[in-house]
Amino acid sequence: YINLEDIGNIEIRDPWPGLPRSNDMIMLLCRELAKRRSVLQSLALEWLPSDRIQHYGLPGRLLLDHHALEVIRELELHLAANSRLQKWARQVRRGSVYHASHSSRTVARSLFAAGFDSVHLLCDGISPLMVLDIQELRQRRGLPELLNTIDWYVEHGVSLQTPIPKVAIALKKGLHRDEALPGEFLTAHRISYFVGLSLWRHFPDQGALTHAGISTCTESTAKAKQILCG
Repeated sequence: YINLEDIGNIEIRDPWPGLPRSNDMIMLLCRELAKRRSVLQSLALEWLPSDRIQHYGLPGRLLLDHHALEVIRELELHLAANSRLQKWARQVRRGSVYHASHSSRTVARSLFAAGFDSVHLLCDGISPLMVLDIQELRQRRGLPELLNTIDWYVEHGVSLQTPIPKVAIALKKGLHRDEALPGEFLTAHRISYFVGLSLWRHFPDQGALTHAGISTCTESTAKAKQILCG
């Protein structure tokens, strides 16, 4: 049994040393995830009131994605519907399938091809590029694929100019919500810092920093380091 709601299980074949699955297997698992979400959507259409169905944009959406957890919680209030929720439904997480730390361009492409089309949506102000484990992806897939993954998300509407919520930064640094944080911290600052650690080892020429508009924020690396590392 594979928990497909943890997208990392679709991407990674072995937890150690973090080997990626084959492209064909990734596509197969993404299609299976789409089938499960389609079943969940059918259950929602059967049991939820019409106003809630409209609230979640059903059945207009191709697949139930970023509202999946909310729908499940409402279905749990109906005893008959709750009894029909399968084990995998209890493993659904907040956000879209693209809000995954362990992912790649291969996984993102396969999810999109399977019908998950809401790439750019935010969850509590968080975008997919704010949670992607950049260093881990570089180690598993290599630097070119890391850059291609960032490019793919940007091409599908994920903005590098979206500010990272200060609450999220405070939690990372172990601060309280009301403690002062230095300025506005954009997604681009995070990307430039972590990608820069790899780029500058491989490409001393700063002209290499052209992917996904990263070159526009290299001057912010010091700021990113200050915010991330204190």
